[in-house]
Amino acid sequence: MENVYPFVEKPGEMPVESRVYRVMEKLNNGGSLTTGTDDGWDGFKYKDENGHYIQRPGYDVSMNDYVLFSEVKSPEAYRTGIVRLMGYEFNFRAFFKPYLVLLEGEDVYRKRWAPDEGFVYANAANPDTIQKIIWLDENGDMPVEDLGSIAALTTQNFASRERMAEICAKALDALYGLLNDYELYGWLSQNLEMTDDEIRAAGFDCVSNEEE
Repeated sequence: MENVYPFVEKPGEMPVESRVYRVMEKLNNGGSLTTGTDDGWDGFKYKDENGHYIQRPGYDVSMNDYVLFSEVKSPEAYRTGIVRLMGYEFNFRAFFKPYLVLLEGEDVYRKRWAPDEGFVYANAANPDTIQKIIWLDENGDMPVEDLGSIAALTTQNFASRERMAEICAKALDALYGLLNDYELYGWLSQNLEMTDDEIRAAGFDCVSNEEE
């Protein structure tokens, strides 16, 4: 299936009955995500025989595609646009766009992947804290009018460039000790979006995109 990749050496069976598989299949075939406005709770109107709140009888959660990307239930999927299941990585970035999100009380933008701004709000754990959303184009650039505010923020509360380079080097070394070559290649290329040349320049000459 397009946009689905193994991220371990021996993944399980392809989870063809899962919600994430059905959503990816739909998008690969030209479909679109449901709006995600119906969560089945209807203002907590329903209770079971024990008095516990439940979703509306007959509600089919599989009809709500946004559940896959809820920041509360699936923070990594909300942040990266990637869902991992049974050793497979379902990468929805082919259908999403990168955004920078500024939260209340913070001076650092967070990167999020989403099909549109409404998706970012709808799936956020606390949408009221979102102060600004900036779309990045396919080259990773932002509108000129937003460059000034980003530049002002990115010069605050950061370590020196040398210290950041040291931190990054130590983080990569730690990953190298935890993952085999194949897993590390997948992590660097998918999560950090590093090219093969960048991976080699970082000192990982033995990393391969092929399983041993």
